[in-house]
Amino acid sequence: MKKTFLIFALMLLIGCSEDDANPNPATPPTNEVKCTKDHQPKGDRLLGMDILDPPTGGTFDENYSKSKEFGLQFTGLHIPWDKIEQTPGNLKDPDDSLSSMNSFCSDKNIKLSLTIRPIDLTGKTVPTDLINSRFNAVIMKNRFKNLIDFIFTKIDYTLLTSLQIGNEIDHYDTTSEHPDFWSDYGEFLYEIRSYIDVKYPELKTGFTVTLLGVTTGNHKTSGIFEALSNAVHVVGVTYYPQNEDYTIMEPDVVNSHFDEITTKFMGKTIYMQEIGYQTSSDCNSSVQKQSRFICNVFHAWDQHKDIKLMMFARLNDVTHDKAEELGGPYNVTNDSSSNI
Repeated sequence: MKKTFLIFALMLLIGCSEDDANPNPATPPTNEVKCTKDHQPKGDRLLGMDILDPPTGGTFDENYSKSKEFGLQFTGLHIPWDKIEQTPGNLKDPDDSLSSMNSFCSDKNIKLSLTIRPIDLTGKTVPTDLINSRFNAVIMKNRFKNLIDFIFTKIDYTLLTSLQIGNEIDHYDTTSEHPDFWSDYGEFLYEIRSYIDVKYPELKTGFTVTLLGVTTGNHKTSGIFEALSNAVHVVGVTYYPQNEDYTIMEPDVVNSHFDEITTKFMGKTIYMQEIGYQTSSDCNSSVQKQSRFICNVFHAWDQHKDIKLMMFARLNDVTHDKAEELGGPYNVTNDSSSNI
């Protein structure tokens, strides 16, 4: 396991932004950081990576082969609800993504972390006729149950690490929602969990928040997401240690951040759904900082056994055009943001 983690940490350096990358890709960085501490046996913990974005000229299969060498045990897939139900009551597999991932994960004997998004940092992604419906409404719950049943005609639910319902929900803008929005959402989550417990035994349900979003500011003491955690099996977390202007925090913050999130959700199983650390100099970062960050993540993981799953995002940088597309919903439009 020690060797696997070390190789994984070093190879992640390949995914750095162009301005900080080694000018000769055939030559390893000369001042790379090595993980020197001993690691504990992985036990029941799972290691994953987002491998959906191949490099220019590369392939998805090449992504998988490289990640498998690093110890890949699962990968991830995110789909907004309204991409599956684009018109009310009409369900389809967008781009055959569900069936394709089902075949891939079955063939490779790996797991899949599936996120379906009714809400997200970027907004509400339910079918158009449900936009104004409260989440505690019978129609909202029944339609999501129908959605789940459809999804599991395309994918074997036993392949899933979990079904996350909503992504980075702590940043969802509730100003246009009913004052009891979070109570409604908790009722929705609990009913979906109860439905899944009966029909799809042993499948875990959860929601995903940002680590810094629930451990700082208003959400630090609000109690909202601790209460919501009682409606699900696992709490998903995304972790990007950066400031509001996208400048990066120093790599040594990792252990204290892990302390904060495990303390906040004491006794709950935590899944780190996304972990990332950009290398761009525009963000006051570097390849060496990223390498130290990754080392620190693995050391901290050994000290926080409530964290059962970690997935790094992503194996490769996206293209400039893709970066602009991804930055749009976050209102990141300046040219240098393509390196974030």
